[in-house]
Amino acid sequence: MYAYGADSGDEAYREDLRGAKVVLDVYKVAEAEKIQGVDSYTYKLLPPFEDLFESLGKSEEDKLEFTSEDWRRLSLAAGEIAFGWKLEENGTKPGGLESALIDKALPLCTDPQMESSVDKFEIGIQNSMNDSEPLACGLYLVVARGSDLGEDYAERVTMKFKVKEKNGETEEEVVKEEEVLVSSANSSTYRYHFMPELISIPGKPEDENVVGDHNTANPGEWIYNMAATLKPEREQRFGSLNIVKTLSSYETAEGVQEPVTFVFSIEARMGDDPAFENNELVYSNVVSVTYTGPGRGEPVTLDRIPAGARVKVTEVYSGSSYTAEYDSVDGIVIAADTVAEAEFTNVYNGRNRKGYGINNHFSYEEGEDGNGWSWEHSDWTWGPWEE
Repeated sequence: MYAYGADSGDEAYREDLRGAKVVLDVYKVAEAEKIQGVDSYTYKLLPPFEDLFESLGKSEEDKLEFTSEDWRRLSLAAGEIAFGWKLEENGTKPGGLESALIDKALPLCTDPQMESSVDKFEIGIQNSMNDSEPLACGLYLVVARGSDLGEDYAERVTMKFKVKEKNGETEEEVVKEEEVLVSSANSSTYRYHFMPELISIPGKPEDENVVGDHNTANPGEWIYNMAATLKPEREQRFGSLNIVKTLSSYETAEGVQEPVTFVFSIEARMGDDPAFENNELVYSNVVSVTYTGPGRGEPVTLDRIPAGARVKVTEVYSGSSYTAEYDSVDGIVIAADTVAEAEFTNVYNGRNRKGYGINNHFSYEEGEDGNGWSWEHSDWTWGPWEE
């Protein structure tokens, strides 16, 4: 048994997936026995998968009539058992599950010579590339998961599927959404979701018109070393950013401390160009915060910033009587499920302008004629000040 890597055909996608620490668990679901006088096999389901075919209302004798949609649903049902979601009354995983586990945490291939085949994994009984004993004929469940997630790798997500439906006398392919149980793996920027995969050894050639189809009713010779493609779906991971303001001194007017407002623009960009502005803009926001005394204030938290993005925070308004030690912080890289921090410090400049509470309108213009963030204000009460 041997496992290759997985990818979507895009090198950036492929490279990111390599960092997801994906491994494979392989379970033996059934033994396969050749039927004398017939070009077919029969399955003898093993614990704890004895009722697998009944979940579709079929038996192992019906396997030659299984469609690709049937195999998908069988794979999902087998995954429900292997992930431990179908619990017995005593709350434990189904009996016999550990004995069904053939290989746990089988690593993906990192051999550079296999670069052209990194979208496949392969299991079989002939020409096996592993050093262990080849697999016996049977039905196997392959689960791809993140090795760093421990036992917490299974979750229910909504996925889209292409299915064929009859419309009168014609058959149409439609896209449907369905909540399914999947296994997951995390890279630093994305969360990948994998469907459980049932592989029959031996099997028949894949239908070139149906991705991932290993229907035993397909034409062609039996194949004893089956290969399948891992095509996970993925979703962006996010992190958060705290903006923290410290006022080392604070304005007082005739013994009264007045509130003061500061305004920040936030940009997050994705890319490797050293020049921040040359990368793709993936997040943009403007926030304001008001303080009523000196010291380190409460942070302003911004959520759902794409993981892996570089962030630049600029203080675009520093209050009527304050000077920022620096007007921007950049080089911050957002990590998934963590909170980064941008700190600013302002000092009272002695001008003693009264008033706060600015009605601001901020707009962002991008392109040759645009110059980034601009702001307009109204109801700005100017007070007397002394240099």
